[in-house]
Amino acid sequence: MKVLCEIKNKVNWPQKIKSDEIRSKWIQELSSHFSEPAIKYAIDELNFFVENSSEGKILPGPVDRTYISDSIIPSYLQEDLINQVSKLENIPEKELDWHPGSDKQVLDLVHPSLFPVVFGETRAITDNVEPDEVLDWKSVMGTGSIDNVKSNSKGGLTEENSHYYYPPLDVRYYSFDYQWLPTEIEIDSNGKAKILSYINNLHPDIHKELYTTLEKVFERFIPLINSTLTDSISSNLDDCYQRIKLSDYINESFDEFAKRICISEGILSDDQKKELESTGNIKNFNSNHHYSHEFYDRYEQEKIVEPSKDIIFDSTRISDCQKQINLNNTRLQVIVKLANIILTPDNPKYEGGVWHVEGMQNENIVSSSIYYYDQENISESQLGFRVSIREPDYEQHDVGGVLKTHGLVDDCALVQNIGHINTLKNRCITFPNIYQHKVQPFEPLDKTKPGFRKILCFFLVDPSKRIISTAIVPPQQKSWFEIELNKSENKINKPPYEISQLISEKLEWPMSLDTAKSHREKLMEERKVFVSTKTKEIFERFFSLCEH
Repeated sequence: MKVLCEIKNKVNWPQKIKSDEIRSKWIQELSSHFSEPAIKYAIDELNFFVENSSEGKILPGPVDRTYISDSIIPSYLQEDLINQVSKLENIPEKELDWHPGSDKQVLDLVHPSLFPVVFGETRAITDNVEPDEVLDWKSVMGTGSIDNVKSNSKGGLTEENSHYYYPPLDVRYYSFDYQWLPTEIEIDSNGKAKILSYINNLHPDIHKELYTTLEKVFERFIPLINSTLTDSISSNLDDCYQRIKLSDYINESFDEFAKRICISEGILSDDQKKELESTGNIKNFNSNHHYSHEFYDRYEQEKIVEPSKDIIFDSTRISDCQKQINLNNTRLQVIVKLANIILTPDNPKYEGGVWHVEGMQNENIVSSSIYYYDQENISESQLGFRVSIREPDYEQHDVGGVLKTHGLVDDCALVQNIGHINTLKNRCITFPNIYQHKVQPFEPLDKTKPGFRKILCFFLVDPSKRIISTAIVPPQQKSWFEIELNKSENKINKPPYEISQLISEKLEWPMSLDTAKSHREKLMEERKVFVSTKTKEIFERFFSLCEH
């Protein structure tokens, strides 16, 4: 997997691997870190996918069930995005929204934690999360009812009874206080995207051109998202391609073990010692004599377990996924995020993020898509991935075998790092939300100059489910309301600015920026606890080598 990850992170690897010269260079570079069979296996697998893929098909990414592309966003669209987002960046210093706790390194331009659904405060025009019609946001601003915004947990779990018993796993990470607010995007039969409802924290009139650009960018992600979701369907996972099976590993026999230990520790008869001294080996080693229980225990713990040197890539183990996901002709709910990481000579190093999955359980996020649309003067950085694993089957006392085969020791975490993706400029990435991911540290290449990275994220809500969205929640931003209050086609009827301000201040709804920031702090604290708890309970469970 590490060899595959290294090669698949290279730009345009499917074309480059066809070159004998480039392929030989890669093998030479990899040979100092990996065995020859592992390299050959990886090269054979990659060649298989390249040779058996149709023109234009997106190949699997560096980590299983991830997909990447360095070319699906044309340069003109990238430039449009950069130029149009600049309107969000070029505002007075005091209005810049630095992410809390980021030491003024992460600049939030559009972030779902600001003005989220606040249960008990947010209003909606209907409690139907699948409305046939999306009303114009201006016509419903300031309207709606709190009663239409309800927390729909499963299994009868409520905020009240959750305090009295330990909730089951499928509802344990549910928030009764907050929910990120997705926009509605329709995908037509040709894969074209149309934003139907406003994007939370992105004004539709002020940023009209950006809305059009975001549609075009998102629709280019659809093939990647289709592939990630297809690979992640539970029924397809049952037929998942297993590169090396347990049966492919070779266990050292007891006779081989006894001979090795007896020779290394000098537990030999006089005749055996003489034969070893004269020939360097003992041809007919007899291990039929009695050994202590401790010696047999040592065999279970110290026997050599290793994959067969004859392991080769077997294309017959790869089967096409039976069920395919195609998001054409669907109406999706998508949470949008725009953020910049900004480094300066005074604050030069980004320390990286924490291991996490996106969102709470009630947001039902199934995949993340990230577009690294601009960066300058930063070192190579990676997005790391890891997955929780189940406790393996093993023979009692087989400490050595478990370590050699699974890399596990007593009291270690049941988690496996499964690779990384290099986060290059103009690279698009999709991955399933079953993995924890973590942004790795990076810093300016030239520490005397500033550096930055700009990202656009799309978090996809499970298409088979529906949550509260901007289709039914009127804009909660009081600033948007004030803009409309101060606009009038008939200048005679337009109220003076002072009166407009007074009206706005007296209104309890929509929500003020200060109130929204207060909720953001509480939301972030809730999710911080959630991430920590989920990491301990799912991704860092302890492995116990106990007696069966």
